[in-house]
Amino acid sequence: MERRLVQSQKLEAVGQLPVALLMTSTTSSLVIIGNLDLLKDTTPAGSPELDLIDSSLTAALTGSELSSGLLAFSRQYAFKPETIDIKAVIPIRFGC
Repeated sequence: MERRLVQSQKLEAVGQLPVALLMTSTTSSLVIIGNLDLLKDTTPAGSPELDLIDSSLTAALTGSELSSGLLAFSRQYAFKPETIDIKAVIPIRFGC
């Protein structure tokens, strides 16, 4: 009986691992998205780097949406999408 309990606990831990990885992935994506957004705002219009920034931002947003959707599906995460203006929440000044 004890051996079965230990085996059951191991299976439960293994089952929770993907959720932890998805949560870490979502958090990392948010940092990447924030940095790319700031980079985009500080890059001069018409700069060739803007295309690279835009494609990277699109890929990061897609990955973040996928992770969030999978977490919501697993019912381990309350999925409540909300758009915010990060500049209004965290005032940051560049070039000062």
